[in-house]
Amino acid sequence: MWGCLFYVIAYIFSLYLGTQERGNYQTKTWHLSEAAVFFIFLLYAPVGATEWQRESKDQAVQEANNQAQELRIEQLEAQLVELRALIKSKETS
Repeated sequence: MWGCLFYVIAYIFSLYLGTQERGNYQTKTWHLSEAAVFFIFLLYAPVGATEWQRESKDQAVQEANNQAQELRIEQLEAQLVELRALIKSKETS
């Protein structure tokens, strides 16, 4: 942002002084726009195919882990119910 602002001010100042040919602003404008487009691409680049494939594998593994944990939780809850029933039966006898 500061570089663009400085460039615009320098160009306007060179127009005021009549020295715009010495500044070679056509070439500098090209490099400035090239750098801006590259920066924008870095920020908003689409997800690549390899990155998408890796993310898909990671999500599949995470989903399998989640399902295994849910099953284990259900088993532990069933064991708790059995233990509570066992404790109640021992208390009443």
